[in-house]
Amino acid sequence: GVELRSGEAATLRLRPLDDGAIELCGERCETLQPDAPLLGGHWRDAGLDVPDRPKSAWSEGDLLNLDFKPAYPTSTTLWIGLPEARFLTVYGEAAARHVGGERFELEFTPRMFAAPSGSPPDAFAEASPDALGRPIKIGLAVVFDAERRPGGGLRICGRADQCAELPRYELPF
Repeated sequence: GVELRSGEAATLRLRPLDDGAIELCGERCETLQPDAPLLGGHWRDAGLDVPDRPKSAWSEGDLLNLDFKPAYPTSTTLWIGLPEARFLTVYGEAAARHVGGERFELEFTPRMFAAPSGSPPDAFAEASPDALGRPIKIGLAVVFDAERRPGGGLRICGRADQCAELPRYELPF
């Protein structure tokens, strides 16, 4: 709806969408799709809407949360289940590669662990916890298999027999 003329200024707004598409807006908006599907979004265990008051139990090594935005790959966050209803936050960098259909390979390189509340700050300095059967070590990339599910959820697997089904998470505010 915006007329573009040579040498004249025009105002358009671009907004990245979680699925890799871009919304281009002038007087009206259009969604532009990428050539290849992209993976991006925030997925969290359904029982963890309020992390300090979980509604579901988990096992050590379960993947509880994945926050990955392709536009900001260096700010990817994982939560890994620990004993005693605690979880470890892992910050790192990620990249997703489309392998066909709704399937992707997600390569995650951990950069920093954040100890859960009640733990000494350096409790995980030398740790290498597992997530879905894959060891998580600072600076070493690990690859997960991911598949988008109907409704926006994500199935993510470390080993073939260790997977998590995470619904898309939307901030409550």
